[in-house]
Amino acid sequence: MFKKNLLLLTLLVLVLSMTFAGTASAKIKGKKDKNDEVAVEMKTLEHIDEATIDTFLTDRGMPEDVLNNLSYRGKYTIYTTLEDDSIFDGYTERTAASLPNRDGDFSTQYISTSDLEFDATGWKNSDGTYSIYPSFYWKENVELDNDSFGFAINNRYWDNVSGATLNLWMRDFGPLGSTTSYFIDRASKSDYSGHSFKMSGFGTIPHDYEGNGYFKAKPVGSKIDRTISISYADDESSSGTVSYGVSIGMTSVTYSSSSSNFRSTADIIGW
Repeated sequence: MFKKNLLLLTLLVLVLSMTFAGTASAKIKGKKDKNDEVAVEMKTLEHIDEATIDTFLTDRGMPEDVLNNLSYRGKYTIYTTLEDDSIFDGYTERTAASLPNRDGDFSTQYISTSDLEFDATGWKNSDGTYSIYPSFYWKENVELDNDSFGFAINNRYWDNVSGATLNLWMRDFGPLGSTTSYFIDRASKSDYSGHSFKMSGFGTIPHDYEGNGYFKAKPVGSKIDRTISISYADDESSSGTVSYGVSIGMTSVTYSSSSSNFRSTADIIGW
């Protein structure tokens, strides 16, 4: 009887130990949460000296004026994803433009050009594909809850050959102005011409945000159309529950809503 009870006690301890281990493992894996079924991971990225990144990009043809225009975070995204044999193909920086409504007047639901900027960088790879990096830069502190960032290329001239990713940076987080980074491993919505990323759950305290997208595409035919449409949707409500439509067309990503707490903007730029 004593041996039987001892055996039962031993089995109980083993079960409890396995349960605790499973719970601990779940906590470790629980660093990811879901954003429209897309994994959003808070990351502590390895610091890489900016001079090392600049040398890498310069050796592949990036001009000094472009290096000076790009943020460290934008260059970091290129450095950590670019193929070793890629060569610089172009860059354009443009402030976000206001979208006219159907009557030709400028809508009240637009993001001011002084608040948000876009840019894009293109790189040619040895296999004939292009690595493309569209980015956005908030110039004011905002709440990032139920926002979207999208980009598209003309599918008459391009085939997307990879899914898109987004590095999202909270640039002024913490009392010393440190940066917190998030990695969104795939778009919330994708089509042959473009991708849209939903950004939610980053708190209700305004911060300074930057996002660096990345995807690859292959030209269709001999024409290289070096233009990209970049769009942004901003939910200004305190609850982050504004409903808006997302449409990916042949050449652009469009966001639309009738809510007074919604604004958007888009631009077509080259690289």
